[in-house]
Amino acid sequence: MKLLRPAIAGALCLWPVLVPAAKADEAPIPIAAIQRDTPVDFEKEILPILTKSCLACHNAKTAENALVLETPQTIAKGGDSGPVVVPGKSAESRLLVVASHADEPMMPPAGNEAGALALTSDQLGLVKQWIDEGAKGEVTRRAEIKWQQLPPGVNPIYAVALSPDAQYAACGRANQIFVYHVASGQLVTRLTDPALISSGMYEKLGVAHLDLAQSLAFSPDGELLASGGFREVKLWRRPHDVRRADLAGSTAAVESLATSSDGKWAATGEATGAIKLWDLSTLKDPRTLSGHSGPVTALGFTPDSTKLVSTSADKTIRLWNVADAAAAGQVETPAPINALAVLADGAQLATGHGDNAIRLWTLPAQAGGPFTPAAEITGHSGPITALAVSPSDKQQLVSAGADGSIRQWNLADGNKQIREIKQGAAVTALAVRPDGKQIASAGADNLVKLWNAADGQPWASPDKQPIAEMKGDFRAQFRVAQLDRAVAALNAKVADDKKAVADAEAKIIATSKAVTETQTAKDAAAKALAEKQAAVKAPTDAKTAADKELAAATEASKAAAEKAAQAKAVAEKDAQNADLAKANEEAKKAAEAADAKVKELEKKVQEAAAALAKAMQEAMSAEAANMAAEQAAAAAVAAVKKSVADVPLSEQALKDSEAALAQTQAESEAAKKTAAAADQPVRALAYSPDGSLLASAGDNNLVRTWMSDTAAPVETFAGHKAPVHAAAFGADGAILSAGADSAVILWNHSPAWTLARTIGNVADPATFVGRVTALAFSRDGKLLATGGGEPSRSGELKIWSVADGSLVRSLPDAHSDTVFGLEFSPDGVFLASSAADRFVKVFKVADGALARSYEGHTHHVLDVSWKSDGKVLASSGADNVIKVWDFLTGDQRRTTSAFGKEVTSLAFVGVMDKVVASSGDKTVRLVNTENGQMERTYSGSNDFMYSTATSADGRIAISGGQDSTLFVWLVDGGQLLKSFAAPKPEESQPVAQAAAN
Repeated sequence: MKLLRPAIAGALCLWPVLVPAAKADEAPIPIAAIQRDTPVDFEKEILPILTKSCLACHNAKTAENALVLETPQTIAKGGDSGPVVVPGKSAESRLLVVASHADEPMMPPAGNEAGALALTSDQLGLVKQWIDEGAKGEVTRRAEIKWQQLPPGVNPIYAVALSPDAQYAACGRANQIFVYHVASGQLVTRLTDPALISSGMYEKLGVAHLDLAQSLAFSPDGELLASGGFREVKLWRRPHDVRRADLAGSTAAVESLATSSDGKWAATGEATGAIKLWDLSTLKDPRTLSGHSGPVTALGFTPDSTKLVSTSADKTIRLWNVADAAAAGQVETPAPINALAVLADGAQLATGHGDNAIRLWTLPAQAGGPFTPAAEITGHSGPITALAVSPSDKQQLVSAGADGSIRQWNLADGNKQIREIKQGAAVTALAVRPDGKQIASAGADNLVKLWNAADGQPWASPDKQPIAEMKGDFRAQFRVAQLDRAVAALNAKVADDKKAVADAEAKIIATSKAVTETQTAKDAAAKALAEKQAAVKAPTDAKTAADKELAAATEASKAAAEKAAQAKAVAEKDAQNADLAKANEEAKKAAEAADAKVKELEKKVQEAAAALAKAMQEAMSAEAANMAAEQAAAAAVAAVKKSVADVPLSEQALKDSEAALAQTQAESEAAKKTAAAADQPVRALAYSPDGSLLASAGDNNLVRTWMSDTAAPVETFAGHKAPVHAAAFGADGAILSAGADSAVILWNHSPAWTLARTIGNVADPATFVGRVTALAFSRDGKLLATGGGEPSRSGELKIWSVADGSLVRSLPDAHSDTVFGLEFSPDGVFLASSAADRFVKVFKVADGALARSYEGHTHHVLDVSWKSDGKVLASSGADNVIKVWDFLTGDQRRTTSAFGKEVTSLAFVGVMDKVVASSGDKTVRLVNTENGQMERTYSGSNDFMYSTATSADGRIAISGGQDSTLFVWLVDGGQLLKSFAAPKPEESQPVAQAAAN
């Protein structure tokens, strides 16, 4: 047998590495003679042997060489190379031959990664005895599962999932589930089931299932991730808006906020002029610093975190000792102060004023000493609104103003202006990235813009991709885009349903016309039948009369012949008697005349028979025509009835789709209003300590974070009930925000994903009989479909309520073999499934009724996907092809067969006629389903690929496979954006990895 890559994802243990077979001259393993009086029990005696040494490769999930050794029934089916067992003839059974190393390839292979050992002589003897007894048996129950560790470092990715907004990518490696943030390229978490830790089976976090993670799916809103394993499904929740703490104490609107560089302190400035100083280690009992008579417009700690500087609309600058909250100095300035920047040396500061000027000050050398004016910088034509110091160039000051300009100043060179950058609107917030390479600004146009600090040009991402527009609430924007796609799809469906109604109505007219036409034809056929039936009488009578004449003539001919014979005999006795001779001659002539008459009548009978046959044939033809006319008339009447019945059905379908469209349009309009309402001015900008994130906050009551290099959105924090005036990062990356609602909130910027619910149990085959190999959420997120089944026995398909985990519907006979692919239709009315029984099927979600069945694959169908319009399905299989189906007609549109091995997974791309497909031939490709062309092969993959997924907008695709690397590509263009390799053994947490034995 030729060793092949596994046909489908999943395994009971691990597959053997493809290594050379044992040497041909290696001695066969002796087969012991078994002496016993009782027959061999397959389940109790043979199955444990196969489980230990064979099932790693030859189970229903991996099915190497299409051979499954789990039951006598699957063994009897054999594999790609034919039968492996001949019942009653062990010597002719390949299973025993290769297991005893009597021929190549010797099984199990030497050096296999599963650690499977060759069978012993006694074990071989038991297998031989079982075969000779007829290779019979049943697997009626499973022994208690013994969980064992998997070899470390072997973590193929069998399942991947991408959140609809492409923010998060998840993949399963062994029994672990890794979640990555796509934009930042960071590992967010390895999901942990606390029960597995508390059970004592595992010591450290990072294990999600006991068995391999077989399937993954994100909910439409991206809030839930479902994972399927052995006899269980787990729902993991991504928390939102999680607060680490609410800092109580402020009684008025908070105008400003600052955190110390050592991460120990935070200060908030209120509209009343009060300042609260917070110890971030306790977050309790803030100290109040009093002195300002107007709103505190800006705050800043000195680099050594020992002093706090505050400015106010009351025109004063005040200095405070952090240790004892004592005042350490103050100065009154010529104009109200809007902005503050403590220079890098901590000895000077810059203030931005309402009179368009920037003023530099030297801080008091000792407590209570005077502030010394150092310089005044002019150039702005409007009030200064923000100031920042470049961390990398301590002598560079960046300012922004109501005049819409951003200016860079060289403090070491006479405070000369380096350059001016045009925001395009009054600047409301400013920040410089810790590496000094990037400037972020926000304007009255509600936009956040990024600039290259070196040349003042708009920032370009490292991969040269255009920077996305940074504005509003990207959650709301994603929801708008999601609903826009839904509205487009429903508009198309309404158009189709309107056409269906029109076609149904037109069909009534057409079928009614057909009724008239067929009735006329029926009447004509009946008339013709009556005429032809009547026409049979004359030739029948003629035939009867001719028969009578022929009979009479025949009798007369017979009599004449007898008389002639008598006359001849008499005449021959007396040859001289002239009278006798004359009588003989007359008798002869009479006989001849009678015979001629018979022949004449025979011809007449033949002619009468022919005429009768013709008349009867015409009557029969008329009868057949009459019957056909009656059937056509009945069919026309039935067609009218069906057409009449179809109209209300089509009208109801149209009514439903119009209602769905109206509801979705209303949701879309509401979402657009929400998104528009979130498009508000930004009042604060802040970079994370490592510079990777930019936080923005403003009048939409939200705090948002973005990737600074790419402007990709990361997270939105909702919780403030009024505009947010200030935001800052703590030393540990936590975000602190404050606003007009007097609230000061410390956000948990990376909350742990939690296990929300588990459906099923590894010890309970009642909920799920085996592995859950397919998962799909309905488009509204309310339902979760699961697929699996007992290999070669059943295809299990169930639908669950996401809200409470209750079973909504079970389709026990959906397939006759394991289900591998599931997806709800875009309108949520149907559920498509694909399975090892080689079928693609579509069921009605409402009642589980079979709507369509598609046959054409010649091997396991491994995945199925709907096009966004709901009219087309694509399926992929272990027969190395993609098939495209017309859902409405049930016809097969196209087969694409350019793959070298199994097409393991596929997903339609946005609203396009294209799918991204992964294959065992080490490729992930973009395939046009309209013409079957391979439009692109994505780079990076170099091993058997098992699973793929695309984002809702069709922009991003991900895939994973045997080498345990998760790849992220741009669909259009094909660029490899990210690749996430499995942690190296020395870098990964030493969690135990387990599999069902």
